[in-house]
Amino acid sequence: MSNAGYAATVDFYQYDTSVPLDARVLKHDDAPTYTREKIAFTGGRGDRVPGYLMLPKAGARPFPVVLILDGWMGNKERWWEDDTWPQGGRLTKALAAEGIAALVLDTQFHGERDARVGYLPVEEYVCG
Repeated sequence: MSNAGYAATVDFYQYDTSVPLDARVLKHDDAPTYTREKIAFTGGRGDRVPGYLMLPKAGARPFPVVLILDGWMGNKERWWEDDTWPQGGRLTKALAAEGIAALVLDTQFHGERDARVGYLPVEEYVCG
């Protein structure tokens, strides 16, 4: 990568480090092999980021953690259902069984973070 390309990439990921995290637990759910907390925190650009933190009931602490950011047109909810396209529920259950935590977030303009685009599906917003 050229120096200019690197500089442009680094610039894209800049954020305001002075923004307070203001993390909150909004809801607590208990499942047979894990606990799940719905959380929200302030992202580096000042917007609220909703997600779920899944902690296994078995395994050694501190738990390793997998970050799941859903791709195109998805949201954090489908990672708790077995019959969705990525069969996300199967993955999160398997992680919990192995003693691995998961942080599952809605990416920008997806799920609960799509309010800024009038709750339009991302493909309508982008492809218009």
